[in-house]
Order: sequence, then structure tokens, then C-alpha cells
Amino acid sequence: MILFLHALSLATLLSAVNPEDDKTKEAAAAPSNVAITKSMSLAIYPSADHSRVNLHVENHAGRKLSVNFLNQRGEQLATDYIPGRKQSYHAKFNVEALNRGTYQITVSDGKETLTKTFQINDTPAVNPSRVTLVE
Repeated sequence: MILFLHALSLATLLSAVNPEDDKTKEAAAAPSNVAITKSMSLAIYPSADHSRVNLHVENHAGRKLSVNFLNQRGEQLATDYIPGRKQSYHAKFNVEALNRGTYQITVSDGKETLTKTFQINDTPAVNPSRVTLVE
């Protein structure tokens, strides 16, 4: 009987834990170069010499994703597709030849879109950081 009561208490405690609350807290605490939704997360950070922008995408929902690199006029400079079966994606964009200005990287699954904007200028606008999501 005591064992049954302990098991019931444990089940009640575990049912009160909501993993979505943890993801919401992570999103609120994420650095400015990171964006997180329920289905994906996006992080951008410069290379050590600031000649490239590194991109890291986590595909939480297993959907096909499209990645677009846009200039300040909204014109596509590069496009890539991430298959639904791929959970983690890394890319590097060479930005040495680009003019100073504002650029965007967008990731979309057709329902949700994440957008990160960054500047190319004399000083790096994106501070390097890394966020690891643990489920």
C-alpha cells in the first residue's frame, strides 16, 4: 500500500511539470542572436575574423525548412532547404564581399518563420554565444 501511495505521489508531481514552460523560459533568456519557437531554433554568430556569418538551426518538429539570406532590399542572396529528417543544420555565409548594411536570415517551415537581422560594418553587430537546448 505504501509503495502504491509513493508511486501515485510521484505520478502527480511529474504531471505538474510542463516542458513547454521550460522552453518559454529558455526563449526569454536567449541572447539577441538566437530565436526559438516550438518547432525550430535559429542562432547566428560571426566567425573569429568576421568574414563569415555562421548559422545553426535546430529542427524540433521534423518539418522541411527553408533558409533564406536576404539583403537590405529583401532580395535573396542565398537559399537552402533542410529536409524534415535532419534535426540539426549548420551553414556559413561568406560576407567579405558584401556592402555595409543590414541583412536578414530567415528560416521557415511554412507555418512559422524565424528572422534574425544583423549588420555588416566595421564592428561586429552579433556577439558570439551558443545555446544548447536539452530535451
